[in-house]
Amino acid sequence: DKELADVAVENAIQYEVTVYDGLYVALAEIYVAPLVTADNGILKALKNRFDFILPLEEIKR
Repeated sequence: DKELADVAVENAIQYEVTVYDGLYVALAEIYVAPLVTADNGILKALKNRFDFILPLEEIKR
């Protein structure tokens, strides 16, 4: 929806990530769910800003 798209774009601009990555962050925030990723770019950009972003490697252990 438009609100979700707006939040995704805001995330992308604020955190200097792609809109695609901003969308995943927005969805994790809305659904209060972890965002598990192997994408080093999103981990580097956002891991210290959001405690719900988890590296896939941590889940595999």
